Amino acid sequence: MASRPLADLVKEAGEIAKSVPESMQEAAFNRALDQLLGNASTRSPSGSSRTQKPTRKLQRDTAADNPASRLINEIDRTAHPQIAEAPNVVQRAMIVLRIAQAECDIDGLTAPQIAQVLTDKYRQPTTSQAVAQALGSAGRHVDIKKDGRSSVYRLMGPGERYLDSEPWRDPGSSDSKIPPRRSKAKKSATKKKNTPARPADATTKKPAAKPSKASGTPTAGQVVQQLLDGGYLDSPRSIADMIEHVQASQGRRYKANELSPSLLRMLRNSTLTREKNNDGKYEYARA
Repeated sequence: MASRPLADLVKEAGEIAKSVPESMQEAAFNRALDQLLGNASTRSPSGSSRTQKPTRKLQRDTAADNPASRLINEIDRTAHPQIAEAPNVVQRAMIVLRIAQAECDIDGLTAPQIAQVLTDKYRQPTTSQAVAQALGSAGRHVDIKKDGRSSVYRLMGPGERYLDSEPWRDPGSSDSKIPPRRSKAKKSATKKKNTPARPADATTKKPAAKPSKASGTPTAGQVVQQLLDGGYLDSPRSIADMIEHVQASQGRRYKANELSPSLLRMLRNSTLTREKNNDGKYEYARA
């Protein structure tokens, strides 16, 4: 039997792709076409039939196979403007790791997955090599775990606190850059070298403590703690509910990405629990 014309196969693959959501149509079309090409038979010069080899295509994995595709489909790009404001790949990659954990329960991503999210979702072109190099120098802010031939990166507590402070907004801050990883031996040698000699009869005086600056606006973490202490979280509440309640009761407006890190920390230390509601959104309540 003669093979089917390629145009017919392409048309059939297009019809199949129309049956899935628009965000997945490209992947569905490629897979359908590969399947149709693999099933189509051609005649060899000797007259025997053989299976036509599908054409190799560079294509993205579907959401079922790749956490990056799931993030691209589910997260709200406009809810995280700090990615565009962050000056370096390392900060952007760390923010993606936090979004993945806080909003999609994805605890860890590989460098290619992070690069795909930054490039396709946030229009911040980068490569997996650049992401791997940046996170490799993030020190204790990021945990690196080998998974076969790949490395999986997870945001740690110091990294979350670093992102909460957003020091890159203040270029003059001493914390605006993540310190490079140093060995213990080098740290010890540096400390001894920089410590001035002290006379034998010198008395040690402790420097006067600097007065703390009281802020009139509570941090996002303090707001979440107030909601917990005041009993508001005795019933399940979504982040949108909390934002609306705080705005109505205190006249202050917080963003979802400001509250989510504190909620995640309380979730990890079993202070809070969370479940998805009928709309697929997480609701938090006292544990």
